[in-house]
Amino acid sequence: MAEPRIVLCPENHIYDAALYSECPYCKKKVHEQKALAKTLGNTSYEESNYLETIKPHVNGVQAAASKTGTENAQEKDFRPVIGWLVIISGPMAGRSLELSSGFNYLYMTKEHCRIGAEKDNYDPAAIITYSQHRFFLKPAKHSLCDINGKQSEGGELFQDDRICVGNREFVLIRLMDEHINWI
Repeated sequence: MAEPRIVLCPENHIYDAALYSECPYCKKKVHEQKALAKTLGNTSYEESNYLETIKPHVNGVQAAASKTGTENAQEKDFRPVIGWLVIISGPMAGRSLELSSGFNYLYMTKEHCRIGAEKDNYDPAAIITYSQHRFFLKPAKHSLCDINGKQSEGGELFQDDRICVGNREFVLIRLMDEHINWI
């Protein structure tokens, strides 16, 4: 199996470029939009402007327009949990860090550790992604990491994998699997 190459498409979908030559989510979306256009009798489908036409629809259903600004902001900030990194040794041992779909930037100092959804002014120690029911770890530029006691440049993570970054050791606890999936 080829080494995973996690990439982000222009629509912010995460996929493995070692498996797909183009974003499978975008490809599926365009296919579904073409099928919908055909169903609606639109025989002059144009991919470039059709994305704008279909935007107000979510999974083929008209999006609700009755949400308040606060509700929209809460939904925008909400990232469903898909697993945890539990610190098992080092500062903050015993604490867990929630992982969400997409990019999870692991920021560490000597005393503190946190996960961020977006890259900020600090350099992350590692990036953990979740895509297509798989977890991946990529150490940051200046960081080294071990996965299950072996030095690694990153790769796929599995349930109970032990990850050592800097002065901390973590264990991956997956929530999402073939039985639990809301992403």
